[in-house]
Amino acid sequence: MVLEITEEDAKDFPLGKALIMSTLFPNEIKLSTMSFKIKRTVENKEVVPSKSLMEFHCGFRRFQCKPIFAGETNPGANSEKWKYNRFLHNQKDVPAIATIYSPVVFAPCKVMCFTAESLKSGNCSTIVATGVTMAPNPMKCILKRIVLTGYPLRCHKKHATIRYMFFNPTDIKYFKPVELQTKAGLKGRIKQSLGTHGLMKCVFNDFIKHSDVVVMPLYRRVFPVWYPRTWDPSAPIEVEDEAK
Repeated sequence: MVLEITEEDAKDFPLGKALIMSTLFPNEIKLSTMSFKIKRTVENKEVVPSKSLMEFHCGFRRFQCKPIFAGETNPGANSEKWKYNRFLHNQKDVPAIATIYSPVVFAPCKVMCFTAESLKSGNCSTIVATGVTMAPNPMKCILKRIVLTGYPLRCHKKHATIRYMFFNPTDIKYFKPVELQTKAGLKGRIKQSLGTHGLMKCVFNDFIKHSDVVVMPLYRRVFPVWYPRTWDPSAPIEVEDEAK
């Protein structure tokens, strides 16, 4: 690679100081799903929710991003699944995984995290978290736990008609193999769909009451935020970003 420096460019270089020049590997100009294992600093007590605007200093790169946070389900193991966290926890001994779309950064590489509030106030020395870069792996799954709730309409011993959990017979048929639970600790399953408005007949392992609540815990995959300003600072700011 040949780099041409004109006379005008040379005048901008300060005298008596070294000029450091570096280049990138071929894959470091490509985008991928990057993950960083970070820990909160003791001094910072800010509430940092997922998908909030932050600034990462990684190697000689410094870019803005909107990371989503997750926790390792089985630390130390080669697990393909992480559990989504709504906030960056304040427990400094518990590491968190910040995932973004960004140019590839190869490990080992340190990372420092700043929040947008600290940068606006001019306090750039307030580091929210520090950590290391993990290997790029788009196959990692970040799962978010959601709970569907339903309420008994009619009860007879171990059988009950549940409503308000689904509103389409097709959805009932799709989620039929999933096990049901109740607030009282009962377990059950979907027997069949009733009508066209989302009613379903369920059977449980014990007598169910009208005051009980039926729940169905599910997990869905969460993807990082697509934020073009991470790799292109001149990209236009979205309308929702201006509102924030």
